[in-house]
Amino acid sequence: MKKKQYGLNLIELMAVMVVLAVIMSTGVPALQNTIASTAVNAEARSIYKSITAARNEAINKNSVVTLARKGSSANNWSEGWITYIDAGQEGNQAINTADGDLLLSDFTVAQDAVTVYTNAAANNWITFDADGRLDDNPIEIAVCNLDRDNGLDGSMIAISRAGRVSISIIDAADKTSQCSP
Repeated sequence: MKKKQYGLNLIELMAVMVVLAVIMSTGVPALQNTIASTAVNAEARSIYKSITAARNEAINKNSVVTLARKGSSANNWSEGWITYIDAGQEGNQAINTADGDLLLSDFTVAQDAVTVYTNAAANNWITFDADGRLDDNPIEIAVCNLDRDNGLDGSMIAISRAGRVSISIIDAADKTSQCSP
């Protein structure tokens, strides 16, 4: 009488390993792309909310509100920014608590693999007048992955002269030109 066999033999185990390797080789890159795309979208929504909150604060308080970038690289907002009520109403200047400027928030970009660049109009500041209008020309903010050649879309946040904020998609083919300072 033969003993009943419990378990796998080596050939069955190798077949399972081959199937798992094929599944992993196709699934992992797709998962990485999904994670990278989600990071860009989440960061773009967060930035959109921050800008909209600053505009609403300007209207509600009937004051000038400024977002000032933290970093020292031109047009690069990837390090974050501060938002403050500009009591002196100078607009497009650094915060000056001596003349009554009031810090509202300190925003840091949460995703390390995401870059945030603006056009020349928002090199250092984004300022909303008391009526919610931009104090400068229209502004575009590109939110992209660090790897601009990965074939993934980015997000473009546009602020019109009237202060209207909108989000659109940067096509993967346009990322090289849109996602650079």
